[in-house]
Amino acid sequence: MELMAAGTWRNAGVLGPEAFDPVPFLDLLTAYGSPWHQRELG
Repeated sequence: MELMAAGTWRNAGVLGPEAFDPVPFLDLLTAYGSPWHQRELG
């Protein structure tokens, strides 16, 4: 909701989270001190 209220994420209609750029969300997680990791498979 915070990213939508700030206008970072905006689109019309009902969309899933995969429809939006993940970087602002991951930056927000880091700012809140919530750890996240990415693992490349393959």
